[in-house]
Amino acid sequence: MIRDNTELAAQSPIVVKIRAKNVNCTGPWSNENAGAAKIASCPVVMAAPFVTDAARDIRKDSITIGWTPLTGVDAGGVGVAIVNYEIQATQVDSQGATVQTDTTSVDGDVSSWTHEPLDNAETWKYEVRAENAVCGTASTAYSPSATFVSGEPPAKPTTPTVCIQDDVSCTLPPAANARLRGTSGASNIADNAPKVVIAWDNGSSDDNITEFSVKILNGDGEFVNHPDCDVAYAATLAEPKCALSMNSFWVGDFQMDQGTYITATISAKNEKGWSESSRWNTQGAVVEKVPSMMNPPEGVREENNSDVSLTWNGMVSPRDGGSAVTTYVLEHSATGTDGWTELVGASNVSTATAYTHSSAGTEKLHYRLAATNRWGTGPYSRPNLEIEVAQAPDQISSVTVNDAGMVRITWFDPQNGGGSVIEKYQVQVKNGNGDWVTPLDTCREGTNDIKDSTDAASGEPIHLCRIDMDKMVDEFSLAYDANIDARVRAVNAAGLSGNWQYSDDGAKVKTKPQQMPVAPERGSSTDQDTLHVTWETISSAQATGGSEIIYYSVYLNDDVNSIYQTSGTSFLYEKPSGSSETSQQFRVAATNIYGTGTKSDLSLAIEFGSVPAKISGLVSANVDTENTKATIIWANPNEDITQYNFEVLNKNTNQYEDANDIMGDPADAAIDFGVEFNCQNLVDDFGYQAGDTIVFRVNASNSVGDSEWSYPDSGSLGATSFSMLIL
Repeated sequence: MIRDNTELAAQSPIVVKIRAKNVNCTGPWSNENAGAAKIASCPVVMAAPFVTDAARDIRKDSITIGWTPLTGVDAGGVGVAIVNYEIQATQVDSQGATVQTDTTSVDGDVSSWTHEPLDNAETWKYEVRAENAVCGTASTAYSPSATFVSGEPPAKPTTPTVCIQDDVSCTLPPAANARLRGTSGASNIADNAPKVVIAWDNGSSDDNITEFSVKILNGDGEFVNHPDCDVAYAATLAEPKCALSMNSFWVGDFQMDQGTYITATISAKNEKGWSESSRWNTQGAVVEKVPSMMNPPEGVREENNSDVSLTWNGMVSPRDGGSAVTTYVLEHSATGTDGWTELVGASNVSTATAYTHSSAGTEKLHYRLAATNRWGTGPYSRPNLEIEVAQAPDQISSVTVNDAGMVRITWFDPQNGGGSVIEKYQVQVKNGNGDWVTPLDTCREGTNDIKDSTDAASGEPIHLCRIDMDKMVDEFSLAYDANIDARVRAVNAAGLSGNWQYSDDGAKVKTKPQQMPVAPERGSSTDQDTLHVTWETISSAQATGGSEIIYYSVYLNDDVNSIYQTSGTSFLYEKPSGSSETSQQFRVAATNIYGTGTKSDLSLAIEFGSVPAKISGLVSANVDTENTKATIIWANPNEDITQYNFEVLNKNTNQYEDANDIMGDPADAAIDFGVEFNCQNLVDDFGYQAGDTIVFRVNASNSVGDSEWSYPDSGSLGATSFSMLIL
């Protein structure tokens, strides 16, 4: 109203003064107001709307926009509130032309609005303006527009399937533009080998997927993109697929072992970004490979013609690469390096394990053998089988003996088999008499005692056999810590033997622990119901057999089986309920990785019950003026004592020695709680001189055992030997 009836501009200060008038006259003007009131205005043009978090606010079916609320002068003046915000939403097509326009009003205390429902990939342009009590929305211009496209990254793809072409229901993608590469330079790969097919769902049409990512779990446990999957082409298919060569999983970033599941995970992308990765498959195709290297064939030249008869062991799982052998490949050559001619293979497919090379001639011939499966041909056998005048095999390059646990003897193939395959190896061990002998029932030639393996350092094939360590003592009569010497030679199919190769002297004989040197004894915790059994550990290298003691076994009397095992040095034997036994005897044996040693001697009978308490009140005194006799007395122990024992300190050796023989009748000691003795015995037997204070100790015995020794305190040592200076 004020702005309408005045020429005041918006936000101009309002200055007011007042005067009164009656019928007679008009009064003076009042003072001007001192307030800061101003003319209210329309809201200002707002800033463009925005989204706070695109990933959260822009979805396939909605767009949430926000704006900066107007306050103060921007809202129309101090104290002027925004009544409504008006949002104009205009949908435009790909050319920018308007499709439709919607207008929505929200309360003035709201600063965001969710536009829904929408379809995926719709483009909307948003403008906003404010209304206060002074001006309606029509009085204010819209803000600059902000344009957003509805949508979000694709949904998480479903779990892919992995299969091998030609397996049930496993087909290749359409041939057009499909890339089927990835041999990575591998040799002997069949050109017509089937492909590994990875298939997955193409997602919803609302996801507008433009690209896929296919990652494979490699041998290091990491998911990496497979470079040979044409994901761009796959995205155009109704059923997306990749066709990959099997050998691509053997090399490069993958290095996957035979039998490992080919595990894939899929991600999808649209204009909004990448989806979550799918769950990886937990079943389906596994990595298969070409067959492993075969052993050389065995062969002999027939005596009555020039034929060569060849045989070999068939290739079986897992050495067949995980796929059945489709043919063997047998070739021969005059040189063994080139000029190979196929006898069995692509031109003569056969899975038989024998072949006769007719009219082979009389000159030296070389044969090699490989196996083929659906993925290709494996490496050829080595060394080549050579058919020539029979020769002895070369000497084996080295023989190693390992003494950790069992005795393990290992050796390499000889460099040359003497024109024939190695048929067996002969192994001997030097015994305690210095003779080389063949083991009785281990490491026997031509048996499964001798195993094939691979040297970890060089990757070369090796052979090994094992002998129990205790046979070094029992069979070969070797003592603890003696050298374990072995020798090995190769024998070929012609029956000729190579020279012996000898092992180094690094291996030593280790044994079971020795017999415990001392029988177990009674422990201090023995009482009426429990026997405390103790023993000493063994620790020297020879006593332990050269190996750490794992535990000690406790045996009752002469029982074969132990009743307790412990790494400690004691055992508490509980009297069985209702038993009337009064004592028990025990044996102990030590055990290391090579076995349990001989049991200790049988302990003395350890009786249930307690030994006497320590004697108290020990006093010594002379009983005559010449100090020729002395007494030792003590307090009544109030126990059943069977005997008192006395020891006197020998002045010559400074050791306590048995003095029971000079202390009178033991029965009197038990009655009187004291003894009398002649000092002359101390001079004669214990190195005393006249005037020496008699130093002694006493303990008491009952049916269970002996008490601790008791010693008199210095004030109770009243007895001396004689009163003369020297006797």
